[in-house]
This record gives sequence, C-alpha cells and structure tokens, in this order.
Amino acid sequence: MLALLLCFSLSWAQDVTGYIVSASNGKCVTSVNCLDIGCVLGLTDCAASPDVFTWSTDTGFLKNNNANLCVAPVTINDGAAVNMVACKASLPGYKWVRGAGEIRFRSLLNPSLCFGTKTAVTVGLYQCDDSVSQSWSITPQGSLDKGGMSGGSVFLILFVCVAVVYLSVGCFLQRRKGLKGWESLPNAEFWRQLPLLVKEGGKYTVERVRQLFSKTS
Repeated sequence: MLALLLCFSLSWAQDVTGYIVSASNGKCVTSVNCLDIGCVLGLTDCAASPDVFTWSTDTGFLKNNNANLCVAPVTINDGAAVNMVACKASLPGYKWVRGAGEIRFRSLLNPSLCFGTKTAVTVGLYQCDDSVSQSWSITPQGSLDKGGMSGGSVFLILFVCVAVVYLSVGCFLQRRKGLKGWESLPNAEFWRQLPLLVKEGGKYTVERVRQLFSKTS
C-alpha cells in the first residue's frame, strides 16, 4: 500500500504536457500573431495542429513547447489579453484547480482571475465565475489525431478482461469441488486436448489443400 501511494504521489508531481482544450467549444489553445516580442493566444480547431503546452507543477508556469514561451497576461485586470513571452522567474504562474469534471487555471498573482475564453477565438483573464467559460481539459500530445482507441485495442482489452474473469471464476468453482492443479482449470479436458485438436485441424487443412491442387493440375 505504501509503495502504491508513493507511485501515485510521484506521478501526480510530474509536469503535465498536452493540448489545452476548451470544454465549451472543443477548440484548442494556440498562438496567433507571433512577433519578435512574443505571441497572442487564441483558439483554433484541434485538427489544425494546435500548440502543445506544459503546465509546471513546481512554478505553475504554462509553457508553449512549440515556441518555447510562457503564458503571461498583459495586465492583471478582468478581460486582459494573454500573451506568450520569454520564460523567466518573475512571470506570474497559474494554479491548476480541479473541479467536478473540469480544470481551471487560476492566476497566482491575482487569484480572482482565471484563464478563460469569452468568444470562439480569444483567450484572456476573466473573473473566476461561470459568466465566462473557464473549463479546460488537457489532452495528451499526439492523441487528437487518433480519435481514441482503435477497434483492435478495444477488442484486445475486452478479450483479456473476459479471459481473466473466466479463469478466476472457473478455478474458484473447481476448487470448491476439491479439484487441484491442472484439474482446477475450467473445462480442463478441453484445454488438455486443444493442442491435439489444433494439430489435427492443421493436418486436415493441409491435406485438403493438396487434394484441391492435385485436381486442378
């Protein structure tokens, strides 16, 4: 149990990297109007190669991995635009606030302001309330274009789960009958004969194929 808690705490302490997705419209945060002094943040369709961000659990910085810049507000006022500038220790960071099925980035410099979006294209700092969409999710890098798990992955997971349940329940019931060892496996006789059945089936198939080829030649 102690090792499990330690692993959990270590995984929680790691920085979080991925795409920042708006819960209100499903769009991703990206950089627009980039100049020498930095970039302005906006929203774009997630299929259009959005920027990848890393949120630091240590400093609270939101760093744009593509441009190697950090998210910083122009001013600490309600409705302030959010830019990306060179990362430095004096920048204000953000606290990751988890709610019921949501993530909010609250300004550490002005805790009354949260990272949010008021339109379908702009990102800024707004009062931390429900008047502005401030709910986000972080989607791991590279998973947007995969559309979730493939059918093969789902089938494999279901197959493994069914196999584990089958063996666990079957062995439990067989052991209650007093059976031990190999005999405690469910349908033990079938599994004992399976290699022979596969071998016989292979020999039969090869023989049938040979007969078909001999008829056509």
